Amino acid sequence: MWRSRPIQIAALACVGVLTVAKPLTAGTLPADVLPLPNRVATAEIVVVGRVTAFEDQNIMVAPFPGAKNKAEYKIAVLTVNDPLLAPKGTKMTRLGFTPIPAGVAISPPPFQATAGQEGCYFLSKHGVGDFYVAASQLNFIDKKSANFDKDIALIKRCTKILGDPNVALKAKDAEERFLAAAMLVARYRTPKAPNPKTEPLDAEQSKLILQALAGADWTPKTDFTQLSPLMVLHRLPLTKNDGWTPPSPKDDKEYAAYAQRWLRDHADSYRIPKFMAEKSK
Repeated sequence: MWRSRPIQIAALACVGVLTVAKPLTAGTLPADVLPLPNRVATAEIVVVGRVTAFEDQNIMVAPFPGAKNKAEYKIAVLTVNDPLLAPKGTKMTRLGFTPIPAGVAISPPPFQATAGQEGCYFLSKHGVGDFYVAASQLNFIDKKSANFDKDIALIKRCTKILGDPNVALKAKDAEERFLAAAMLVARYRTPKAPNPKTEPLDAEQSKLILQALAGADWTPKTDFTQLSPLMVLHRLPLTKNDGWTPPSPKDDKEYAAYAQRWLRDHADSYRIPKFMAEKSK
């Protein structure tokens, strides 16, 4: 079955279960979290930096808006060397994380900042506290990694596209159009708050996204770290009410051909539902 699906990976999810003196086990991570462009698209800021200090006192804040209990956060001082996707002039930011108590294992373990840790960070604003957080270990790329320079080059390409996505959606290069469409779908279809509401996306941009997906390369991919049109399409909540009645996915070519036809036929009428940001109270 050729579909984006959850895969088993250890140490990559942000929410875990506390256990004592037990080995870490594999956690479940949606496959569409793996591609680098999706991490860029769903982060609020992307920076290359280094942990240069820690604040003296840990702080207690609710882990999310409306939570009854508070959680402890350690705050790292992240000195920014390259604000790839951040407000102009960003030199430093506060990076919060929940420290793991001694003798306790979390499966899968969350991101932990360490002194001198240097690399690329994909961060989002904490829902309550005045600091940023990394959703999982995937939200950090160590500068020592073999593909770091290659990853940074792709990240810069992605941030440029996000700077004016409609231009990229109209580009002559089909790959450029697909990359823009994939990142916008990841951004629009990733909820930022519990029980989020949706609103229809701008009709013109929705049409451009569907056309870009229809014109992409639908050759099946087995490497889930790479984007695929089907991976992007399955982020859309398509039902029979949308005219979505695909054949059995056992035949990859037939399924892909149907998906491309649906995208072309519905580009003018279908509006991608966009998750709305939670309003400040």
